[in-house]
Amino acid sequence: NNNNNNNNSIEHKQIGPNDTMRMLSVGCALLCLSDKYRMNDLKHHCEYALHQLLNLDSCLDLLLASNRYNARRLRSVSLNYVSAHFQALSQSQKFKEFGHCNPSLLQEVLSNVTKEVQSRPHKRLRSAINTNNSQNNANSHKF
Repeated sequence: NNNNNNNNSIEHKQIGPNDTMRMLSVGCALLCLSDKYRMNDLKHHCEYALHQLLNLDSCLDLLLASNRYNARRLRSVSLNYVSAHFQALSQSQKFKEFGHCNPSLLQEVLSNVTKEVQSRPHKRLRSAINTNNSQNNANSHKF
């Protein structure tokens, strides 16, 4: 009975930022090794575990690692996450450094963001276009 109580307390232990960074670091190291030695099962498990750590703080690191180590699933998820949170991320110094050091990945992120915006235009954008068209039509009669 005491063993059950101990197990439950371990399961509910809070994970702090240092633990998350350590897991991220170990996960990326294992991802690197699994890619290098073509250990596909391990690579799949690493991608899954790293996916669980995906957040605003880790997404750029995970996108870089997944790109570098040919982790297609994790790369796709990370790219979509970065694209979805582009507005928040683009204000940070880390994102500016990411873009400067990784222009092709930045271009891919921007392409994703552009596609997303084009596929779901906002009402404000539509109304701005309609307003602009109305003004252009009004101005065209002045010639």
